[in-house]
Amino acid sequence: QPEFVSVTKKETTNKDIRQLYYVIEEKDRDEAIVRLLDKEEPTKAIVFCRMKREVDRVAELLQARGINARGLHGDMEMRERMEVIKGFRGRDIDILVATDVAARGLNIEEVSHVFNYHIPFDPESYVHRIGRTGRAGKKGTAITLVTPLEFKELERIRQKVGTKMEYGFVGAEGEGEENLTERFLDALREQDIDQEAVKIYETLSEEMAPQKVAYKLISMILEKGVLESRGEGIGLSKEEVERLMAMHGVEEKPKKGGGRRRSGGNRRKSGGGHRR
Repeated sequence: QPEFVSVTKKETTNKDIRQLYYVIEEKDRDEAIVRLLDKEEPTKAIVFCRMKREVDRVAELLQARGINARGLHGDMEMRERMEVIKGFRGRDIDILVATDVAARGLNIEEVSHVFNYHIPFDPESYVHRIGRTGRAGKKGTAITLVTPLEFKELERIRQKVGTKMEYGFVGAEGEGEENLTERFLDALREQDIDQEAVKIYETLSEEMAPQKVAYKLISMILEKGVLESRGEGIGLSKEEVERLMAMHGVEEKPKKGGGRRRSGGNRRKSGGGHRR
Protein backbone atom coordinates (compact mmCIF):
# COMPACT_ATOMS: atom_id res chain seq x y z
CA GLN A 1 0.00 0.00 0.00
CA PRO A 2 2.41 2.67 -1.15
CA GLU A 3 1.67 6.31 -0.43
CA PHE A 4 2.69 8.97 -2.94
CA VAL A 5 3.88 12.26 -1.48
CA SER A 6 4.44 15.38 -3.58
CA VAL A 7 6.28 18.40 -2.23
CA THR A 8 5.03 20.54 -5.12
CA LYS A 9 1.67 21.97 -4.13
CA LYS A 10 -0.78 24.24 -5.90
CA GLU A 11 0.36 27.83 -6.46
CA THR A 12 3.86 27.18 -5.14
CA THR A 13 5.38 29.58 -7.68
CA ASN A 14 5.88 33.23 -6.81
CA LYS A 15 2.98 35.33 -8.09
CA ASP A 16 5.43 38.14 -8.88
CA ILE A 17 6.93 35.96 -11.63
CA ARG A 18 5.41 36.28 -15.09
CA GLN A 19 5.58 32.85 -16.74
CA LEU A 20 5.76 32.44 -20.52
CA TYR A 21 6.36 29.54 -22.86
CA TYR A 22 7.35 29.42 -26.51
CA VAL A 23 6.59 26.45 -28.74
CA ILE A 24 9.48 26.01 -31.15
CA GLU A 25 11.02 23.34 -33.33
CA GLU A 26 14.11 21.60 -31.95
CA LYS A 27 16.34 23.01 -34.70
CA ASP A 28 15.36 26.57 -33.70
CA ARG A 29 16.18 26.27 -29.99
CA ASP A 30 19.54 28.06 -30.19
CA GLU A 31 18.28 30.94 -32.29
CA ALA A 32 15.21 31.27 -30.06
CA ILE A 33 17.24 31.73 -26.88
CA VAL A 34 19.46 34.34 -28.55
CA ARG A 35 16.49 36.33 -29.86
CA LEU A 36 14.65 36.14 -26.55
CA LEU A 37 17.68 37.45 -24.66
CA ASP A 38 17.87 40.28 -27.16
CA LYS A 39 14.15 41.00 -26.90
CA GLU A 40 13.81 40.79 -23.11
CA GLU A 41 17.05 42.63 -22.26
CA PRO A 42 17.40 41.11 -18.76
CA THR A 43 19.53 42.82 -16.13
CA LYS A 44 20.80 39.37 -15.13
CA ALA A 45 19.48 36.00 -16.28
CA ILE A 46 19.97 32.29 -15.71
CA VAL A 47 19.61 29.91 -18.66
CA PHE A 48 18.91 26.40 -17.39
CA CYS A 49 20.03 23.36 -19.41
CA ARG A 50 19.54 19.67 -18.63
CA MET A 51 23.05 18.40 -19.24
CA LYS A 52 26.56 19.65 -18.51
CA ARG A 53 27.69 19.42 -22.12
CA GLU A 54 24.69 21.56 -23.13
CA VAL A 55 25.77 24.20 -20.61
CA ASP A 56 29.23 24.43 -22.19
CA ARG A 57 27.86 24.53 -25.73
CA VAL A 58 25.14 27.13 -25.04
CA ALA A 59 27.54 29.34 -23.08
CA GLU A 60 29.96 29.26 -26.05
CA LEU A 61 27.08 30.01 -28.43
CA LEU A 62 26.06 33.10 -26.46
CA GLN A 63 29.65 34.28 -26.12
CA ALA A 64 30.04 33.98 -29.89
CA ARG A 65 26.99 36.25 -30.28
CA GLY A 66 28.65 38.90 -28.10
CA ILE A 67 26.73 38.06 -24.93
CA ASN A 68 28.59 38.14 -21.63
CA ALA A 69 27.75 34.58 -20.54
CA ARG A 70 29.49 31.89 -18.49
CA GLY A 71 28.63 28.28 -17.72
CA LEU A 72 28.16 26.59 -14.34
CA HIS A 73 27.84 22.85 -13.68
CA GLY A 74 28.99 20.08 -11.36
CA ASP A 75 32.02 18.98 -13.41
CA MET A 76 33.75 22.30 -12.82
CA GLU A 77 36.28 22.59 -10.02
CA MET A 78 35.04 24.28 -6.86
CA ARG A 79 37.42 27.21 -7.37
CA GLU A 80 36.10 27.79 -10.88
CA ARG A 81 32.47 27.50 -9.77
CA MET A 82 32.98 30.05 -6.97
CA GLU A 83 34.70 32.36 -9.43
CA VAL A 84 31.72 32.19 -11.82
CA ILE A 85 29.18 32.74 -9.01
CA LYS A 86 31.19 35.71 -7.72
CA GLY A 87 31.29 37.21 -11.21
CA PHE A 88 27.53 36.69 -11.62
CA ARG A 89 26.81 38.33 -8.27
CA GLY A 90 28.89 41.29 -9.35
CA ARG A 91 29.03 43.01 -12.72
CA ASP A 92 31.41 40.68 -14.55
CA ILE A 93 28.82 38.16 -15.83
CA ASP A 94 25.31 38.98 -17.09
CA ILE A 95 24.03 35.58 -18.25
CA LEU A 96 24.62 32.39 -16.27
CA VAL A 97 24.12 29.15 -18.22
CA ALA A 98 23.69 26.34 -15.70
CA THR A 99 22.36 22.92 -14.84
CA ASP A 100 20.04 22.48 -11.86
CA VAL A 101 23.08 22.96 -9.63
CA ALA A 102 22.05 26.64 -9.70
CA ALA A 103 18.35 25.97 -9.10
CA ARG A 104 18.71 25.79 -5.31
CA GLY A 105 20.51 28.02 -2.89
CA LEU A 106 21.59 30.68 -5.39
CA ASN A 107 20.11 33.88 -3.99
CA ILE A 108 20.83 36.85 -6.27
CA GLU A 109 18.18 39.57 -6.14
CA GLU A 110 19.17 41.18 -9.46
CA VAL A 111 18.11 38.15 -11.56
CA SER A 112 15.27 39.54 -13.69
CA HIS A 113 14.79 36.51 -15.96
CA VAL A 114 15.04 32.74 -15.90
CA PHE A 115 15.10 30.82 -19.20
CA ASN A 116 14.44 27.09 -19.44
CA TYR A 117 16.45 26.18 -22.54
CA HIS A 118 15.01 22.71 -22.00
CA ILE A 119 11.89 21.97 -19.98
CA PRO A 120 12.83 20.52 -16.55
CA PHE A 121 12.24 16.85 -15.78
CA ASP A 122 9.64 17.43 -13.04
CA PRO A 123 7.38 20.11 -11.51
CA GLU A 124 9.56 20.52 -8.43
CA SER A 125 12.59 21.38 -10.57
CA TYR A 126 10.48 23.91 -12.47
CA VAL A 127 9.47 25.62 -9.22
CA HIS A 128 13.05 25.79 -7.96
CA ARG A 129 14.39 27.03 -11.28
CA ILE A 130 12.02 29.94 -11.76
CA GLY A 131 12.33 30.79 -8.07
CA ARG A 132 15.75 32.29 -8.86
CA THR A 133 13.93 35.40 -10.11
CA GLY A 134 11.20 37.55 -8.55
CA ARG A 135 13.05 37.68 -5.23
CA ALA A 136 12.89 40.25 -2.41
CA GLY A 137 9.55 41.60 -3.67
CA LYS A 138 10.81 42.30 -7.19
CA LYS A 139 9.07 41.27 -10.40
CA GLY A 140 10.56 38.50 -12.51
CA THR A 141 10.02 36.68 -15.80
CA ALA A 142 10.37 32.95 -16.43
CA ILE A 143 10.47 31.71 -20.03
CA THR A 144 10.35 28.06 -21.12
CA LEU A 145 11.15 26.70 -24.58
CA VAL A 146 9.21 23.58 -25.60
CA THR A 147 8.77 21.61 -28.79
CA PRO A 148 5.37 20.23 -29.86
CA LEU A 149 6.49 16.82 -28.58
CA GLU A 150 7.33 18.33 -25.17
CA PHE A 151 4.04 20.21 -24.86
CA LYS A 152 2.46 17.34 -22.92
CA GLU A 153 5.22 17.59 -20.30
CA LEU A 154 4.68 21.31 -20.02
CA GLU A 155 0.97 20.79 -19.44
CA ARG A 156 1.75 18.19 -16.77
CA ILE A 157 3.93 20.71 -14.94
CA ARG A 158 1.34 23.45 -15.31
CA GLN A 159 -1.42 21.28 -13.84
CA LYS A 160 0.76 19.95 -11.03
CA VAL A 161 2.04 23.35 -10.01
CA GLY A 162 -1.31 25.03 -10.62
CA THR A 163 0.30 28.03 -12.26
CA LYS A 164 -0.67 30.41 -15.05
CA MET A 165 1.51 30.52 -18.15
CA GLU A 166 1.19 32.72 -21.23
CA TYR A 167 2.13 31.77 -24.78
CA GLY A 168 4.61 33.93 -26.68
CA PHE A 169 5.97 34.07 -30.23
CA VAL A 170 9.65 34.55 -31.02
CA GLY A 171 9.61 37.35 -33.57
CA ALA A 172 12.10 38.21 -36.25
CA GLU A 173 15.59 39.22 -35.18
CA GLY A 174 15.64 42.85 -34.09
CA GLU A 175 11.85 43.01 -34.03
CA GLY A 176 10.39 45.42 -31.49
CA GLU A 177 7.36 47.64 -31.01
CA GLU A 178 8.81 50.26 -33.35
CA ASN A 179 9.31 47.67 -36.09
CA LEU A 180 5.74 46.46 -35.69
CA THR A 181 4.40 50.02 -35.99
CA GLU A 182 6.43 50.68 -39.13
CA ARG A 183 5.25 47.47 -40.79
CA PHE A 184 1.66 48.25 -39.85
CA LEU A 185 1.85 51.73 -41.38
CA ASP A 186 3.48 50.41 -44.55
CA ALA A 187 0.81 47.72 -44.94
CA LEU A 188 -1.95 50.27 -44.32
CA ARG A 189 -0.62 52.66 -46.96
CA GLU A 190 -0.42 49.89 -49.55
CA GLN A 191 -3.85 48.41 -48.80
CA ASP A 192 -6.49 48.90 -51.52
CA ILE A 193 -9.99 49.96 -50.44
CA ASP A 194 -12.63 47.29 -50.93
CA GLN A 195 -16.21 48.44 -51.67
CA GLU A 196 -17.53 46.07 -49.03
CA ALA A 197 -15.28 47.87 -46.53
CA VAL A 198 -16.91 51.17 -47.51
CA LYS A 199 -20.38 49.77 -46.74
CA ILE A 200 -19.23 48.40 -43.39
CA TYR A 201 -17.65 51.73 -42.44
CA GLU A 202 -20.79 53.66 -43.34
CA THR A 203 -22.81 51.37 -41.09
CA LEU A 204 -20.32 51.66 -38.23
CA SER A 205 -20.08 55.46 -38.52
CA GLU A 206 -23.76 55.67 -37.64
CA GLU A 207 -23.11 53.82 -34.37
CA MET A 208 -19.80 55.30 -33.18
CA ALA A 209 -17.28 58.06 -33.84
CA PRO A 210 -14.80 57.55 -36.74
CA GLN A 211 -11.85 57.65 -34.32
CA LYS A 212 -13.33 54.84 -32.25
CA VAL A 213 -13.93 52.79 -35.41
CA ALA A 214 -10.26 53.19 -36.36
CA TYR A 215 -9.06 52.20 -32.88
CA LYS A 216 -11.22 49.09 -32.88
CA LEU A 217 -10.15 48.01 -36.37
CA ILE A 218 -6.45 48.45 -35.58
CA SER A 219 -6.89 46.53 -32.33
CA MET A 220 -8.64 43.72 -34.21
CA ILE A 221 -5.77 43.47 -36.71
CA LEU A 222 -3.16 43.35 -33.94
CA GLU A 223 -5.16 40.78 -31.99
CA LYS A 224 -5.32 38.49 -35.01
CA GLY A 225 -1.53 38.65 -35.32
CA VAL A 226 -1.70 39.32 -39.06
CA LEU A 227 1.50 41.35 -39.11
CA GLU A 228 3.48 38.96 -36.94
CA SER A 229 2.78 36.09 -39.30
CA ARG A 230 4.60 37.94 -42.09
CA GLY A 231 7.89 38.17 -40.20
CA GLU A 232 10.78 35.74 -40.15
CA GLY A 233 9.71 34.50 -36.73
CA ILE A 234 10.52 31.28 -34.95
CA GLY A 235 8.08 28.77 -33.60
CA LEU A 236 4.47 27.79 -34.07
CA SER A 237 1.87 30.41 -34.95
CA LYS A 238 -0.96 31.31 -32.61
CA GLU A 239 -3.37 29.10 -34.56
CA GLU A 240 -0.98 26.12 -34.45
CA VAL A 241 -0.56 26.47 -30.69
CA GLU A 242 -4.32 26.67 -30.25
CA ARG A 243 -4.65 23.38 -32.14
CA LEU A 244 -1.93 21.88 -29.96
CA MET A 245 -3.78 23.05 -26.86
CA ALA A 246 -7.03 21.56 -28.08
CA MET A 247 -5.27 18.26 -28.75
CA HIS A 248 -4.16 18.13 -25.11
CA GLY A 249 -7.42 19.44 -23.69
CA VAL A 250 -6.11 22.86 -22.66
CA GLU A 251 -8.88 25.44 -22.56
CA GLU A 252 -6.76 28.54 -22.02
CA LYS A 253 -6.06 30.45 -25.22
CA PRO A 254 -2.56 31.76 -25.99
CA LYS A 255 -2.14 35.46 -25.30
CA LYS A 256 -0.98 37.63 -28.15
CA GLY A 257 2.40 39.22 -27.77
CA GLY A 258 3.58 37.13 -24.87
CA GLY A 259 7.13 38.11 -24.09
CA ARG A 260 6.96 41.37 -26.04
CA ARG A 261 7.26 43.44 -22.86
CA ARG A 262 10.80 44.67 -22.37
CA SER A 263 12.37 45.01 -18.95
CA GLY A 264 15.00 47.55 -18.10
CA GLY A 265 18.68 47.00 -17.64
CA ASN A 266 21.88 48.11 -19.31
CA ARG A 267 23.44 45.41 -21.47
CA ARG A 268 27.20 45.05 -21.48
CA LYS A 269 29.33 43.26 -24.05
CA SER A 270 32.18 41.10 -22.88
CA GLY A 271 35.33 43.14 -22.86
CA GLY A 272 33.70 46.54 -22.32
CA GLY A 273 30.04 46.04 -23.26
CA HIS A 274 27.39 43.34 -23.28
CA ARG A 275 25.49 43.33 -26.55
CA ARG A 276 26.93 43.14 -30.04
